[in-house]
Amino acid sequence: MQKSRNYWAVFQGREVLFEGSFSDCWTQLTEQFGKQTVSSLVKNGIRIGRLS
Repeated sequence: MQKSRNYWAVFQGREVLFEGSFSDCWTQLTEQFGKQTVSSLVKNGIRIGRLS
């Protein structure tokens, strides 16, 4: 993965689904997975994290 200006990403396991600002990632997460519970997201490895 090439260097990015964005510091945050939505991950599924180690795969980046979306990257952007924290606000952009939160919006994307709630739009795509808004009907799922937090425990189901955790179970499926969906999370917001900082890009290194």
